[in-house]
Amino acid sequence: MRYTKEQIADADSMDLVSYLESRGYELKREGNQYRLKEHDSLYVKGNQWYWHSQHKGGKTLDFLMDYEGLSFLDAMKALLGDEGKIERRIPIAAPQEHTDPKDLKLPEPSDNNNAVYAYLKSRGIDARIIKECIDQGLLYQTNMFWAQNESGEYEKNACPPQAVFVGKDMDGTPRYACTRSCTGKAKHDAYGSDKAFAFSLPDGDSKALWVFESAIDLLSHVTRILHYILEKGLWHQMPHLKREEKWLIHWVFRGSPPCTNVYQEMMNSKANPTAL
Repeated sequence: MRYTKEQIADADSMDLVSYLESRGYELKREGNQYRLKEHDSLYVKGNQWYWHSQHKGGKTLDFLMDYEGLSFLDAMKALLGDEGKIERRIPIAAPQEHTDPKDLKLPEPSDNNNAVYAYLKSRGIDARIIKECIDQGLLYQTNMFWAQNESGEYEKNACPPQAVFVGKDMDGTPRYACTRSCTGKAKHDAYGSDKAFAFSLPDGDSKALWVFESAIDLLSHVTRILHYILEKGLWHQMPHLKREEKWLIHWVFRGSPPCTNVYQEMMNSKANPTAL
């Protein structure tokens, strides 16, 4: 059966929350969006969804095909019926309203950062890099997350340890934070995060800007730089450096001049061709 562009657009605009509820999915409301209970990093709002741990999302049709594994024809039948008629069994999603930026709501820090150290070291990150990030307030551990109840108020929720990566503006004010579970795959952006100030590290006197898919990829890159310098014995080639390792760490993190070159390191750049 062939579908018109209008039928496809109509199916794609159907309210995904209503569809999920009609199929028996369990949802938990968090502010103006919903979280799928069987996958705590999959969020739904209107006819849109995003699965943070899998780095993918889309609209209603995409969900039926990507998440439920239906073919395009079966997905259309599920939404419009066997005859392809606009039956309105599922309501059309309301237009997404623009919301003003919110103040950043950072997760509260834990008493220690032991789980963060253990997790990042298991990913190959040098402990000296981890400590420097913590000392600069760019990284810490939390055992809670904020969730909005139906009245829009924020409530504390306990959770397994998570690493919090903080992005700051030029004045050193936190403007962005994302969390990464130290024991699972859950990933979330903190409420009020501004992605224009994502987690970043200055890289000495380099005029190059490196763009990475994740904070851990960035830390891996910095670890490689540190190990290369240590292994090659390049101390004498770097001005203003003393032999103590703490000076090397400070050099790696020292503020940079304006960049003249941009490099992109993505695991799958085809999935996000507009990353830059």
